[in-house]
Amino acid sequence: MPFSVLTDESTSLSQKSCPIVYLRCSVVAGCEPVTFLDVLELFSLTVESMITCLHKNGFDDNFLQEFWLGLAMDGASVMQGKKAGIYIKLKEKFPNLIG
Repeated sequence: MPFSVLTDESTSLSQKSCPIVYLRCSVVAGCEPVTFLDVLELFSLTVESMITCLHKNGFDDNFLQEFWLGLAMDGASVMQGKKAGIYIKLKEKFPNLIG
């Protein structure tokens, strides 16, 4: 079951910026595929926080290696980056990943 992870930022009730992680997959044909996964109580998203979020929600590295195909972010250069962005670092660990 291939899936994609989408990230966005929101503001908490205490006016702190926090990343939101969404999981996108189709389990049943015809159903809406966007599912909320987690709000990370962080100031910024990192490779480690993304992996921790996925592990916490039951995705081990073997599953991620096989089925994690897409990653979408807000387009900030720190997220995607050409050399050291989150996508580049995740792509090193999960070569099937498309950003």
